[in-house]
Amino acid sequence: MEQRKNDIESYDDQQKWVLDSSLDSRGEIPVRARTGAWRAALFIIAIEFSERLSYFGISTSLVVYLTTILHQDLKMAVRNANYWSGVTTLMPLLGGFVADAYIGRYATVLLATIIYLMLSREEYSKGRLLSRTEKLKFLDKASIIENRGSDNAMAEKESPWKLATVTKVEELKLLINMIPIWFFTLAFGICATQSTTFFIKQAIIMDRHIGHSFIVPPSSMFALVALSMIISVTVYEKILVPLSRRLTGKERGISILQRIGTGMVFSLLAMIIAALVERKRLDYTKQHHVPMNAIWLAPQFIVIGIADAFTLVGLQEYFYDQVPDSMRSLGIGLYLSVVGAASFVNNLLMTVTDRLAEEISGKTLFGKDLNSSRLDRFYWTLAALTASNICFFVFVARRYTYKSVQSSVVVADGGDDVEAPSAPNTSKYT
Repeated sequence: MEQRKNDIESYDDQQKWVLDSSLDSRGEIPVRARTGAWRAALFIIAIEFSERLSYFGISTSLVVYLTTILHQDLKMAVRNANYWSGVTTLMPLLGGFVADAYIGRYATVLLATIIYLMLSREEYSKGRLLSRTEKLKFLDKASIIENRGSDNAMAEKESPWKLATVTKVEELKLLINMIPIWFFTLAFGICATQSTTFFIKQAIIMDRHIGHSFIVPPSSMFALVALSMIISVTVYEKILVPLSRRLTGKERGISILQRIGTGMVFSLLAMIIAALVERKRLDYTKQHHVPMNAIWLAPQFIVIGIADAFTLVGLQEYFYDQVPDSMRSLGIGLYLSVVGAASFVNNLLMTVTDRLAEEISGKTLFGKDLNSSRLDRFYWTLAALTASNICFFVFVARRYTYKSVQSSVVVADGGDDVEAPSAPNTSKYT
């Protein structure tokens, strides 16, 4: 009971200060209650609103444009849309690298968008110290001084290529541990890309009439994804987190990776629903010779929106929290790169499954239009891929070690600063 009380007091103290290596205009650690607030947030909201408006406006209409204006066939249009999505979502990796390594975050945003003006300065902080972990022990050799007391030891200490700090070693471990997490979330990214390509194409050829005069634009169907995502995030933060907190006794309720995994399950469900709906649409069109009502697409749009609320938001939080403090801009780029890389993998998967289908049955999965295609089989392929991928993700996530922040530095004999092995602070992630 006393330990839990101390943990709560420690958490409350952490919430009072902004402990992410930021400094205010006076060079001091900022107090949350007096820092930023809506005056600063409005700039971020405005720039994000403008960027998201343009991005989703293009992404949800691109397949429509390619097929109706440029008269590309279905397969080519989806591939080109995936290439566009892949490039645009991988570019933040470059922006994050430039921001972290060279000119700083605000300067990068200012160069990219003139309208983003913020009177602030970027502090190049060394970041927080990290505690030593037991995984990947062979890397710890880089932080051990050999031949202590000799001239060689002094030379090693002065050269970062011969002797690294514990924090530097742990930062490398963090990056290595992120690789399998990033890789096994690609299947989710592939599922997510369907909402702006094949889902929209399905809406084009279905009955979108409301009443006798109004026709819903096919790209507007994507609004169901955004709406369900907003509602899901609200329900998660206001209802599910407090409930799970009482059940588990953990501050977060569920861990970041558990949140990501939950979204992956919803993406699996979305692909199953999409496959069933597409099979029904094909049968309905063949039997009645009229398009089926587009309201049947609502469940798959809504469920993929719920998946986004768990996995996309979880990935953003995961990469921002778990990357080294000096690479946080790159961390945001890593979360977007999941969708970007998945767009390219999706094209490869389309090619492979299409060729296999032709060899087995002699018929292509992707014809000139959806009525001559077997999109339902492609959805089932994605469902099987996602199901197997979830198993691997759970295996990796159960063995993942979250970033352990060290709370202090001690001074060794001789006046040198040494990273002290303090108790790891990982309670906020578990």
